[in-house]
Amino acid sequence: MGSCKICKESGDFPVWYARDMRHASDEIFAYFQCSACGCLQIEEVPANLYSYYKEEYYSYKKVSERKLKESALKGVFRRAGAALGTSSGPGARLAKSIFTFPVHHDWFARAHVTKASHILDVGCGAGSLLARIRKEGYKNACGIDPFIGDDIIYPNGLEIKKARLEEVEGTGRYDFIMMNHSLEHIPDQVSLFASLARLIRFGGTVLLRIPVGTSYAWQEYTTDWVQLDSPRHLFLHSKKSIELLAREAGLEVTAVEYDSWEFQFYGSELLRKGILIDKQKAFLEDNGELVFGKEQMEEWKKTSEELNAEGRGDMAAFYLRKVSDNKGEE
Repeated sequence: MGSCKICKESGDFPVWYARDMRHASDEIFAYFQCSACGCLQIEEVPANLYSYYKEEYYSYKKVSERKLKESALKGVFRRAGAALGTSSGPGARLAKSIFTFPVHHDWFARAHVTKASHILDVGCGAGSLLARIRKEGYKNACGIDPFIGDDIIYPNGLEIKKARLEEVEGTGRYDFIMMNHSLEHIPDQVSLFASLARLIRFGGTVLLRIPVGTSYAWQEYTTDWVQLDSPRHLFLHSKKSIELLAREAGLEVTAVEYDSWEFQFYGSELLRKGILIDKQKAFLEDNGELVFGKEQMEEWKKTSEELNAEGRGDMAAFYLRKVSDNKGEE
């Protein structure tokens, strides 16, 4: 018998046992999937959760000085590219049919983010995405992450605070809050959604990009699904469970975009072969063509696009807004 931490339903839910998918270890972690809301979740959050984020964890590498600086001319082109990438006019549509723009330009366009918007990146690691955003002219962007060693202040003014969202003070402070594959790492989901509702201003947008626990990839690979990433991923939501949490916090889901890619297949296949996530990049560089081949990779890319269109991709972006105005906003 289990009890869902999202919808509070109790029942005899199916259980799976998974290993640490990044480090060689004998530890086993139990996951169950709620039959009522569909949320796939760890049975017990490890007491020493911080210990599973090693110094080499991919998002904690500090942004280099070289990436923080650029010439005045390059800065002009970067800011012009961001203006084009976040526009929806005819010229922008033509440019996007020819060139590849960063994915955050699509987020900003949908959320009507401007250069004056106050942006908070929750679970941003060392802030590599924020560093790029600030160079595009979004000077009111900052971040928080509870797992970094200490606060980070870069020479260009970018600040990353070592903090949980619940510790951020104020009401209605931000126009855009993004959680880019960080929601699944948070033990107290209910409190987190309440904090999101408190900190986003009325008319602002919350973006949640997450792995989806009701995806085809989970059904196909279960404990070898690369996005399970036990034990760091604690909650792998369904559309229903996200809507439930949002509604209880006074938020509503306004749009969902599935954005999975072929990693759901080749990463999971490598796990089946015993290649841990942190070793996969090097393994593919040495053996990629021999293991899968170009045709297989193209087929997985095509299948990923089809699954996204069907709402069965293993990653999705949820856009949320506050349901009603909060008169206490600053």
